[in-house]
Amino acid sequence: MTAISNKILILLFSLLLLGQLTLQVFDVEIYENTTEYRKKPKFPDFKMEWDYIKEFEDFYQNNFKLRNILIHANAMLRFRLFQISSSEKVIVGKNGWLFYEDDKTNNTYRNVAPYTSEQLEEKFKFHEKRAQELAKKGIPYVFFVGPNKQSIYPEFLPDWAQEKLSPISRYDQLMEKIKTSKYILSIDSKKLLLDLKTKQQLYYKTDSHWNIYAGYHIYHAVMKKLYEKTKNELYLPTSFETYKIQPTKDIFPGDLLRMMDLPGWIPETGNFDFVRPIFPEKKLRFTLFHDSFYISLRLFFEFQYDLKNEAHWVEEKNADWNKISNESDFVIYEQVERNL
Repeated sequence: MTAISNKILILLFSLLLLGQLTLQVFDVEIYENTTEYRKKPKFPDFKMEWDYIKEFEDFYQNNFKLRNILIHANAMLRFRLFQISSSEKVIVGKNGWLFYEDDKTNNTYRNVAPYTSEQLEEKFKFHEKRAQELAKKGIPYVFFVGPNKQSIYPEFLPDWAQEKLSPISRYDQLMEKIKTSKYILSIDSKKLLLDLKTKQQLYYKTDSHWNIYAGYHIYHAVMKKLYEKTKNELYLPTSFETYKIQPTKDIFPGDLLRMMDLPGWIPETGNFDFVRPIFPEKKLRFTLFHDSFYISLRLFFEFQYDLKNEAHWVEEKNADWNKISNESDFVIYEQVERNL
């Protein structure tokens, strides 16, 4: 039996070498890695120097034709057999749920470092100053946070990842402080989504973001808050049914599955067809500071309102606030929880 096993191993190894050589000669790529975006080194020009050996080794390692398929096979086996992620940025949770993991997400979920009083005051004054300046010109300022997926669905985390070091989170600290402002209109998105999660799924299983249903609920809460503030009927939110949103059969390649090099391995609905409603020609204008959590809200806001200025919240410090105040009826600031 040992002799037969050895022969099988020799045969498989020989086929591996022959397959690699054939693919290299004919420059055939049989699997494209979805997680690598770096530029591969080109074949080095021959030269009688020690550097050539290093350059050739670098070229061969990065152009090894079976490299991607072996990496993919490793990811597939680790996930299917052991429920382990091949990416250090992805946690494999319960019932097919995946979670984004980095130091910021881990710290904000486990409450590793709540704000000091000085940090909290600085964060609050940042928003209070903007809101107060805009209020002088009659422009409402709305602030809300995109909660970490862990904050809404902690029950699907592995048991080892659920422990919290403190009952106080940065989110809770900031929202409690902001609610004392008479200038900032705030949406407690975490409470809103926790109250709604038993009625429908609000985050993708295989992606780090909330989905279109959560996006609508946040949009509705924002516009309801603006209507209550202004009593202007142009702020009234549109019903979800108006959009006639229907899921498509397209495979949704969640960002967490892509990080694991397993796009489409857990089928999930993430793409939708919809009907564009007809709104009055007179549209309210708005300015937006946001991150990727805004994607699921874009449909609802930008069909109904005129987006005049848009930037990632990191770029807020470079914004032209004179231009913004002249071109906006309201301003929205959205930020994901892990960056608080």
